[in-house]
Amino acid sequence: YRYILIDEAQDTSTAQYELLRALCGDEHRNVLMVADPAQSIYAFAGASAKFIEAFERDFGAERYVLGTTFRCGSEILRIAAALQPQGTKAPTVSRAQTARAKGWVSFGAWDSERDEAVATVNWSEGLIRDGLPAPSVAAEEQPRIRAEEVAIVARSRNHLHAVLAELDGRNIPYHFSTGDS
Repeated sequence: YRYILIDEAQDTSTAQYELLRALCGDEHRNVLMVADPAQSIYAFAGASAKFIEAFERDFGAERYVLGTTFRCGSEILRIAAALQPQGTKAPTVSRAQTARAKGWVSFGAWDSERDEAVATVNWSEGLIRDGLPAPSVAAEEQPRIRAEEVAIVARSRNHLHAVLAELDGRNIPYHFSTGDS
């Protein structure tokens, strides 16, 4: 391949990195890697942000640091920084944020999968009924939320069985997607 783009490269494993090197060989070095070492979440599967540095070294790549996040507000960035495991290297760039709203984060713990599903559906219905909390809404935005704007996301479909059962039990219509298509 003459041109290769690797997105979410912070989650690259040894096998994936070696595949990249094999695909490129010594002839084609037209590779663009997009990564954020602060977002590496697949260490349990052998992924490591160390491949970002290896990529720079092995491919003679230049690093362009984007110090601004366009995804989330300051409250979300603050919570994410506080959740960083002790002893891990902090990101080398202070993230500016451009979101106009501060953001909103809430946490909960439940005794069972069913309790969590009930709370999740209650929370979703509350958003639809009451709208977004003030800190999560920019001045020019509307707090109103429509049902079709609510998404419940899980790492795998198995984590959603209780939520789907709760939605079905309340006769709440929904669209279920596995992301396979």
